[in-house]
Amino acid sequence: MASAAAVAVLALPRPAGAAESSPVGFGAVTTGGGRATAVTVSTLDAFKAAVTGSSAKVVRVSGTISLSGQVDVGSNTTVLGVGSSSGSTAAVCD
Repeated sequence: MASAAAVAVLALPRPAGAAESSPVGFGAVTTGGGRATAVTVSTLDAFKAAVTGSSAKVVRVSGTISLSGQVDVGSNTTVLGVGSSSGSTAAVCD
């Protein structure tokens, strides 16, 4: 009986911590923008220009951007929302 209880405890998933010290899951192996200087955008045109190309870049979205169609996001890009009202509406980012 004691061994069954020990096995059950070992099978439990690790509880989430307050913060991870390094990336985990799917994003753990991505490069993103790394330590590139962040640029903040608030319009569709500025967003499209900021995410183009394969050089390392960090793009901060301030407010809500209404995206239309497909937006090609280049390699080595990190896109971050600034504040609780940031984001985008219906579009495909590829």
